[in-house]
Amino acid sequence: MAFQKGDIVQISSDNECYEKYQGTKLRVTHRATEYMKADKFFANGRPDGYHPGFDSASGGSLYDLETESGETVPFSLYDWELKRG
Repeated sequence: MAFQKGDIVQISSDNECYEKYQGTKLRVTHRATEYMKADKFFANGRPDGYHPGFDSASGGSLYDLETESGETVPFSLYDWELKRG
């Protein structure tokens, strides 16, 4: 299941990590489907579709998120770690 920038999601209930954000509605701020080395990624202004943490073996997209109040979530999550909010 691919989410798009702006979609509201939540962390899947079967994901026991990230307790602080369990049950919190989160907004997708970035979706990656390709790997890019970190130095190039940040030097190029975090280009859409790329992420230094993306792993093509994952079989899904990698997302950056923020809370509804605009707080940046300090980790990225893959499709299977999220559900529609």
